[in-house]
Amino acid sequence: MLPRRLLYITFFIIGVFTPCAFLAQDCLEYPELEGPECVSCVPDGWDLFGGTTPDIIPDDGTWPGGGCTIEDLSGASPGGGNMVMFVSQGAGYQEGMITTISGLDTDQEYGFGLYWEEVMVANCGVFEPGELIVTIDGEEYEFDGAEDWELIEICFTPSQSSIEIEVSINNSGSNVIVVDSPDCDDVTPCCPLQLIVEEEFYEICPGEEFDIIAQIDNDEGGVTIEWESDPPGGTNYLSDIDIVDPTFTFPYDENFDGESYILTVIVEDDNCIKTKEIEVVVLPSEVPEFEIFICEISEENDFPNSSLNFYDGTWTGDFDFEDLVGTTQEYVFTLDPGQENCIQEYTYFITIEPALSLNFEEVGNMFCVLDDNDYTLPDESDEDVEGEWDEDDVNPSELGVGVFTFTFFPYDDEFCAFPYELEVEVFEESILTFEIPDTFCLSDNNFTLPISSLENVFGSWSVSEIDLSAPVTNQTITFESEDVNDCYQNYQHSYTVLNGQAATFNIPLSVCRNDNLLEFDSISNEGLSGFWYPNGFDLDTVPNPSISAFWTPAESSNNCLQQVSLDIAIEESSNPNFSLPTFICSNYGEFSFPQISLNNLEGNWSIPIINTDTLMGASIFSTFNVVDSICSLPYNWELEVIENSDPEFSFPMDLCASQNEFTLPTISDNNIEGNWSIPIVSPEAIDSTTEFVFTPINQDSCKNSKVITFNIANIISPVFDLPDHFCLDDSSFIFPTISTNGVEGQWIEPQVNISNTDILTFENEFIPLDLECHEGLNVSIPLINVYTLNGEAFDPSSCSSADGLINLEFNSDFEYSIDEG
Repeated sequence: MLPRRLLYITFFIIGVFTPCAFLAQDCLEYPELEGPECVSCVPDGWDLFGGTTPDIIPDDGTWPGGGCTIEDLSGASPGGGNMVMFVSQGAGYQEGMITTISGLDTDQEYGFGLYWEEVMVANCGVFEPGELIVTIDGEEYEFDGAEDWELIEICFTPSQSSIEIEVSINNSGSNVIVVDSPDCDDVTPCCPLQLIVEEEFYEICPGEEFDIIAQIDNDEGGVTIEWESDPPGGTNYLSDIDIVDPTFTFPYDENFDGESYILTVIVEDDNCIKTKEIEVVVLPSEVPEFEIFICEISEENDFPNSSLNFYDGTWTGDFDFEDLVGTTQEYVFTLDPGQENCIQEYTYFITIEPALSLNFEEVGNMFCVLDDNDYTLPDESDEDVEGEWDEDDVNPSELGVGVFTFTFFPYDDEFCAFPYELEVEVFEESILTFEIPDTFCLSDNNFTLPISSLENVFGSWSVSEIDLSAPVTNQTITFESEDVNDCYQNYQHSYTVLNGQAATFNIPLSVCRNDNLLEFDSISNEGLSGFWYPNGFDLDTVPNPSISAFWTPAESSNNCLQQVSLDIAIEESSNPNFSLPTFICSNYGEFSFPQISLNNLEGNWSIPIINTDTLMGASIFSTFNVVDSICSLPYNWELEVIENSDPEFSFPMDLCASQNEFTLPTISDNNIEGNWSIPIVSPEAIDSTTEFVFTPINQDSCKNSKVITFNIANIISPVFDLPDHFCLDDSSFIFPTISTNGVEGQWIEPQVNISNTDILTFENEFIPLDLECHEGLNVSIPLINVYTLNGEAFDPSSCSSADGLINLEFNSDFEYSIDEG
């Protein structure tokens, strides 16, 4: 495991410590971590560190002098014998030990090794795994995560012949670790490769370059060279990243904030890796920044000697600004010596502006003579120009009616502007007017006073409303405008409250928006006449959830008849929504309408359930009415019960095993489209039990599936639906050329003209086209002459006797019967 501080060491102490991928060309020998078991002791050659002492314990994890036991120990130490245990319990209790190693060569690289493992302790409270801390020659290394015995290795070159080595545990909590020393044979040799860099620090400006002077010694085998940069990008300025002595060139940039790069050259031969760091500081190349405004009344000292980005210097140029108005002049700023900036002199082009004319748009210039306030004049114009007035403030009442002039003088040393004159006019006050009755009638509702006058002047009354609950005479109230600049005198109003009478109306306080037009009756329940304002509402056009109306008695009514005001709530129409089918199939069974709509309205249907078994082919109209809602319209729905239809086909059902295979049609004779479970019929491969299932593509359209089987035989006899006899008075009869079971062929006599024959039996023979699969058929059909039958009826002698008679004569032996005989 590598030490935590290895990255830091690589960047800042290259040549002193080396990463331990290759270690200990000379193994550092230090006092062995061995000794008899003891509590609060250190091995020979080591001293206490940190004020508390570790323990020497056996490799089975027992703790001498107590019942504590080490848990999670992976086994005996690879170094053999006993081992040293360190415990910490937070700040102030951190066990550690220290030793001094002498006789070291400061030009020699040494390898230090140590076995360690993080463990837990049982039966003594909670002690968690800890972290190992090793300090060599003043440099500290931290290690963690050693769940098994782990060998840590550190390469270093001593700074002097005698150094100290400290071994301890972290002090962040209650933690435990164990350590042991390895044999030198366990420590990997260090790296003999040398990387020599002559200069490790360079300072340049943008547009400059320098050569890195470096060389490699004691390399063995193939050598590879790699450069890295922190921050990234520094290697882009190297002429060649495959050599140790490239040229570093930084491009010119007029505005460059400066940057420091730590360039790391990594050299690897067949044995090991060496690295060196070179710090390159690219000084800033920064144009001094100024906010300079020069006008015709400016002076030379208006040019600042310090820039906004903190560069000091002096200016040169033509400072006779009054004669340079409207021209652009060159002014050179030269930096004082000793400032880190690659730009030492910079030229600026500055236009000499005319002096400003100031404005004070927000400053009022019209005041009422009643206004006794002090208005402080601003010390800054609309153009952000600061200055002072000849008078600090304006008091209209003290000035009196008239026009007055106030002058603003800009600060000459800060702004380039002409003085500004403000004319202030103070005018006389006006009188307010209101439309408020002088006489009121007694009422439970008080009269709310208007918040503004007829001149639209806002203000406040001495009372918020007129109390009409009790009679009063010549009561006075006062209105005062909220803005004195309105310049109105206070308004006083006197009023009287008389006993009154109230009118009532049968008007609902809640209506539905879908009621459309709402009109008010101008005659009250008491027969009092008056006028409503407004006299009605078109509820569809009212955007608000409520409406207000006022009834005013007619002039002929009692003078104290009270005005009536109504606030009527408008209930929104909430109509039910459903997603229902327009039809269902006759085999559906019972269909139930939902009792709750999609917008969560509960209600009842006029026909809640449809039984398709008894309503085949019917159209059902059902109406949904919302429960407990006066503002919901009924929802009507028509549902048609469609009879299920079966697909019909006319192909033969009797097949001969020797017939060719054929494809079943995907559209039935009655135009139902679908698919067959077995689309091709191969007579030789099926039998009479093989089922062919036709499934309609759109089964939701009330189309049924159909299952058929074919009769398979070695030879098929044709079957015809022929008449069982002919009558002599029949017309001609044409024999069909295709049997009802699909056998095609020809008749010896394709047609018989019955009325022109005198035979009593017609003989005919059917010959199939395919004689290998179908056999022929001979038929005999008798011919009957109905005119050879004679009958005579004799009525009964009376209704009470059964002596009626029907006498039939026929010249053949046909059987016959008499209906109702």
